[in-house]
Amino acid sequence: MKADIRKTMVLVEDTRKEMGRAIDPPTRRAVAIAVIANPFAGDYVEAMWLMLQHDEPEDFVVGTGVAHSVREFCELAFEQAGLRWEDHVRTDQRFLRPAELHHLVADPTKAERDLSWKPKVDFEGLVSMMLEADIRQVTAGR
Repeated sequence: MKADIRKTMVLVEDTRKEMGRAIDPPTRRAVAIAVIANPFAGDYVEAMWLMLQHDEPEDFVVGTGVAHSVREFCELAFEQAGLRWEDHVRTDQRFLRPAELHHLVADPTKAERDLSWKPKVDFEGLVSMMLEADIRQVTAGR
């Protein structure tokens, strides 16, 4: 499970790096299609704080309850930059491993009910934040 999460995080990081470079001449990278369902870190921190305020110690699941593919991530990020993702990213069938990927999506119902917690940053907002940060980093290094 942790290995699958690390693989997905590497894919997203590679995609983000490529997205940041997209303002320069295009390069090609292999990106496997995987599922990402990670909320904004600030939303996690808020959920942790709310858990600490809770009267009794309990287990809570924190997440968006929604999954997106790396392809959706690419489409949205490149679209927000005014670029076609297909010109910068390709899917290499050799890296697709559907038998290894588990479709795991958090069910934050208990956190929503008992802590009045909901993620504030949606997928589109998170992609925008990541894109803006990566473009700032790339342009600052010029």
